[in-house]
Formats: sequence, structure tokens, C-alpha cells
Amino acid sequence: MKDNNPADNLAWRVIWRQLISSVGSQARMLRRSMLALLLAAFMQGVAFACLYPIIDALLRGDAPQLLNWAVAFSVATIVTLALRWYGLGFEYRGHLAQATHELRLRLGEQLRRVPLEKLQRGRAGEMNALLLGSVDENLNYVIAIANILLLTIITPLTASLATWWIDWRLGLVMLLIFPLLVPFYYWRRPAMRRQMQTLGEAHQRLSGDIVEFAQGMMVLRTCGSDADKSRALLAHFNALE
Repeated sequence: MKDNNPADNLAWRVIWRQLISSVGSQARMLRRSMLALLLAAFMQGVAFACLYPIIDALLRGDAPQLLNWAVAFSVATIVTLALRWYGLGFEYRGHLAQATHELRLRLGEQLRRVPLEKLQRGRAGEMNALLLGSVDENLNYVIAIANILLLTIITPLTASLATWWIDWRLGLVMLLIFPLLVPFYYWRRPAMRRQMQTLGEAHQRLSGDIVEFAQGMMVLRTCGSDADKSRALLAHFNALE
């Protein structure tokens, strides 16, 4: 079955521009973090490529070659760790919190222009979860998702090309693995999209229920309905699991 999701037709550069625009004043730091993660994935591929000559020198008993490649592996590993530490620092150095704050302010300004009758059509809990949770999810997972993509694309490709330079036969075998994975990816993509959409909808409903339950706790206790709502909320938790 052909997948005609319009989201797939978006160019990567458009997605990148939207991401940069969403972080506001922290765009420069995000670019630096992404570049650091890209270089870290590249250096990790170089480190993996050093393992083959290390094992070969160890089996042949060639101590000088073993020492040289071990030093190269150690340097590549240290550089990888340093670059990844710097790249992931976009979150723990406070840049992510500042970007989240700015995005929420911009979202609030846009929300003031929305007619009140449109906002009243949806549930209060789902609206809160959508407005607040979407900001957290879209920004908190940016670095993690980018890191995963780089590790699954740049690192193996770099390791294959570097291994090609060391031993072209093994490098060729490693490079041939990528085309073999493409049909599997296209085969599983529709099912994965449906699963992720279902999970996202269930998570949004649960987030809305939690917000509404917390906001109406005093009223529920007064009416004696807090136990029923608690059981319903627990049932939603179990359904999500």
C-alpha cells in the first residue's frame, strides 16, 4: 500500500528551519550542538573502524601496530565523548530551558488572538496538555532524536568507509548492508506510523484526564466522585501501558 502522507513530502531543510525558528535566541547554540553531535557520530565511526586492525594486529602478534591502532582508537573515543558531552550540553547548560520559556511566551501571544469560542470546544485538560506538553516534547526530545539518527546513519557509514580504506573487502560488505535495510524500512514505516499515532493520541487523552482530575479534585471530593474518577484514571493508565 502506497504511503501518501503529506508530512513525508516536507524537505529536510524546511523541517530544520522550523526547528531553528522554534528555539528563538538559542538557535546559534542549537546549531553548535547539532554540529558537535554530527562530529561525534563521525569520530565514533572512526573508532569502530580501528577495532578491525587492532584485532588483526593482536592475532598476528604485531606489538607496534597494536600500540599504534590502540592509541588511535583511544584518541577517537576521547574526542567522541568530548563532542557528545558538548552537544548534549544544550539541555543541561540551560539553553533548552530558555528556548522552552521563549516558545511558551510566543505560544501564549498567539493564543490570545484565538477566539474564545474556539477554545471552549475542546476539553480543558486536553488543551492544557496540548499547549504545554507539546512544547516540552518537541524541544526536550530534539537532541535525543537527532543523536539517534546520527548514530544510526553517520556512524555506520563512516565506519564502513574507514574500513574500506583498511580492508576493501570488509568495507564493501559493510556498505552493502545499507541498501538491504531500505526495503525493510519502507515495509515497516506505515505500521510504525500508525502505532506512534495511536500512542500519541492515547498519551494526549491521558494527559488531559490528569490535568482535569487535578483541577477538579476539590469539586470531586465534595461530590464524592473522586473514587470513581481515580478508577477511571487508573484504567486509562493501564490502557496506555
